[in-house]
Formats: sequence, structure tokens, C-alpha cells
Amino acid sequence: NKNVMATIDGQTDLMFAPTITGKWGAPMGTQVYKHLQTWIKVCICATSQEAADVWGKITNISVGTLNSVSVDVSTNEVTYSGEKTMPVFESTEGQPLHTTMQEVGNVFCSPSTEYMVHVTIGGKTISKTIKVEPLESSIDLTTGGKLAILTLYFKPFNMIEGVCTLNAW
Repeated sequence: NKNVMATIDGQTDLMFAPTITGKWGAPMGTQVYKHLQTWIKVCICATSQEAADVWGKITNISVGTLNSVSVDVSTNEVTYSGEKTMPVFESTEGQPLHTTMQEVGNVFCSPSTEYMVHVTIGGKTISKTIKVEPLESSIDLTTGGKLAILTLYFKPFNMIEGVCTLNAW
């Protein structure tokens, strides 16, 4: 079979390495695996105690992604398809906001320059497209192996500000 396919489940780090060959006089080199997904870490922070009181508790955070990856092993071409919302954080009791940064979860997603993020807080669900902007223009966000830190700042008066930075994996 020339195609290999896997479902993106948010927890499994999917990797791929091209085929290498060798023989007696020309031994094989090292097989180099590459990550096929972007690793997203989500952090939350209230900008003041007043903001934490106004917003209440977070009960759910999820991120939209493509739900499958396919590799054509004859050409090493990687493609993504489908749509899925991947849970990052879920709690029936809720997570209170604090004025210090807290990492609340992480998820493996298909590589993208933007993600749809859904936050349920204080009984309301807020959805927003978050654009990922690399620190260097030479970084290709459409290939895997990147780590994006998504930081959600909750401000008073029901305002959320999001910042997404790209860090070395």
C-alpha cells in the first residue's frame, strides 16, 4: 500500500520517516523521524482579581483541527483532511481563574496558521479564530514539529485577549 493514514486523537504524537535503503557496500544511514502535528499548550490568566471574579470558572476549552493525516510513502507527501474539535480541558467543577499563569492542557493538532478555539466559562461558550504568527518569517507553520503556546488573558468587563507564541519543541 502506498498510503498510510492515521486519525488525529489529540494525545498521540504521530511521526513519519522516509524509507531508507542500504546494502553490504553502502550501509543505511540514520532514519530521521519528523513530527506530523503541531503541539498546542493552553495557558490561562486573569489580568486582575476583579476579572477572575467577573468571569467565573472555566469548564471547557477545545481547539478545532483536521482529524486525519495521510502520507504517500512513494512521494513522502503529507496531507490532512476532515474536521474535528479536540478537547484541551474539561471539568464539571470548573477551573477558577488566577492572576498567575496556569497551563490547563495541551493537544496535538494538524499544522495550521490559525485555530478555532472554544472556551466555556461562566456558563457561556465563546469561539474565536486565533492566528499563529511565528517569530521568524522563515518558519513554515504548515508542517508539523512546532509547539504553539496559546495564552488566554481574561480582562474585566468580559474581554478575552489571546496571544499565541511559537516555541522550540
